[in-house]
Amino acid sequence: MNLTLARLKSLVDKFSFISGNTKNSFNDNRQLNIHIHLPKKKEISKKHIAEVSKTIREVLVQTKKEFLGTTKQSQSNLRLVDGYSKDDKDEEIRKFIRERLPRKDSSIWYSALILREQFSRGEKEEVNRLKGEMSISNPGRGGNIANLCTAGYLESHIKPLYEFLVGEKGNEQLFQEIYETIVIEFPFAVFVSTERNFKDVHNEVKTKINLVKKYGWKKVSVHGIGESNVKMIMKIAIEIQGKSKKIKGVDYSSFESQGKIITVAFNLK
Repeated sequence: MNLTLARLKSLVDKFSFISGNTKNSFNDNRQLNIHIHLPKKKEISKKHIAEVSKTIREVLVQTKKEFLGTTKQSQSNLRLVDGYSKDDKDEEIRKFIRERLPRKDSSIWYSALILREQFSRGEKEEVNRLKGEMSISNPGRGGNIANLCTAGYLESHIKPLYEFLVGEKGNEQLFQEIYETIVIEFPFAVFVSTERNFKDVHNEVKTKINLVKKYGWKKVSVHGIGESNVKMIMKIAIEIQGKSKKIKGVDYSSFESQGKIITVAFNLK
């Protein structure tokens, strides 16, 4: 725990940060409630209240307002943020999250990065706890973003997608639309990066079609970036459509990107 958090702990008996959701005009649905318990039988002066307020603001500044997208911001969760913030290993991707992704998702992605770090260290209980809180606090989005991050899709797919659509084409709106589709449809989607080969992608698409069909969903989407990946996805789509009796039809979307970005949707019977 750093000196600012230690000072806050010395000023109050205990504290917690409870996150929630609210709608506003800034495309940011996060809400933070601070619950403070003052020591019993302690005289509360205006000076003491001012010191607590000042210290809380310093905590927010130190952590760059990066709180976990969980059901509660307990002292143990704040220590996770504090420890992770000191490590500059993921600073580039944290900056991308802060500056480029929708503000409503920034705390969820930040949580997912911490979760991924704990997963790599084999801290299974803590991973399950955080992921559970993320899913409860952010139904649908929390679990999907956690899985996207753990699988490396933030670096392999979402960031390159932004660099191409916004950096090269200046199309922020289209990026936001595709990003939203990726987050919402993750359990029913396949993502193709340059490291993947034909056989791996082909097998994953078939596996996901069988899984999705089992649970009653009617669509599997395949997302790809890069000319070679677009060609590979097209070849896979034609082959699977010709052999599978579960496919009702296939929709192709190139997003007017000169054949460099594609989404293929397999519509199931």
